[in-house]
Amino acid sequence: MIKDMMAKLEADASAEADQKQWCDTEMEKAMTKRDTNTGNVEGDTAQIAESTAAINEKEEEVQTLLEEISELTKGLNEATELRVKEKAENEKTVADSEAGLAGVNKALKILKDFYEAQFLQTGAAYTPPNADASGKTVGDMAPDSGFSGDFKGNQDAASGILGQLEVIKSDFERTISETNGEEDSNESTYQSFKTDSESDISEKEGLVKTRKGEITTEKGTKFDTKEDLDEHTGLKEEALAELAELKPACVSTGSSYAERVMRREQEIESLKSAYIILDEMR
Repeated sequence: MIKDMMAKLEADASAEADQKQWCDTEMEKAMTKRDTNTGNVEGDTAQIAESTAAINEKEEEVQTLLEEISELTKGLNEATELRVKEKAENEKTVADSEAGLAGVNKALKILKDFYEAQFLQTGAAYTPPNADASGKTVGDMAPDSGFSGDFKGNQDAASGILGQLEVIKSDFERTISETNGEEDSNESTYQSFKTDSESDISEKEGLVKTRKGEITTEKGTKFDTKEDLDEHTGLKEEALAELAELKPACVSTGSSYAERVMRREQEIESLKSAYIILDEMR
């Protein structure tokens, strides 16, 4: 009987040792799986939060850039429209002034030719055609009509008219010169503004394209990380379920495994001692 008890205790010890080894292995696997996926879940959650923040920041930057591009484009269009209108007005002013100048020059030539011819006639004797030996024509020998002297025009009045025309000519020339100068200056200013605006627009459009590409990449990362999070969350839940199943068999609510081993060995030693004593008594 004592041998049977000893054999049973030794069998129980062996079975419990095997169970302990199996429990240790399975518990370690389940806990490693739990801890690994807990860390993965935390990492995935942090990555999703980081990607979300980056996407929001880049989308705000894109919106700001688009608004700036819109303002630059609007300003350039307004400046172009104003430049076209201003150029047309300047060209009309120059054309009108050149036409006026041409008219004044023509009037000056006509008046100068007339008055200079009259002035030259007073300096030398003039023999009209069909005159007699004394230089007189039939008209000269006609009865006196009451008018005397040659008609040479109003030289004093002519001088004033010519002076006024010269002033008008000068005004036209000054208007043409100033308008052309203003046009050149305005065109230069506009071209500089246009170049700067187009450069800014091009740079910002490039940034928009870059940021949109980064957003697409970040959204891809976020999507993949969400899939990883679902997977890691599932694996963590599996590990917790495995630990819950192992707990009844592997996690004792009483004495520890070492204490049970020690007591079982003490019991076996006691039975051995009793067996020896009884064997000697036979």
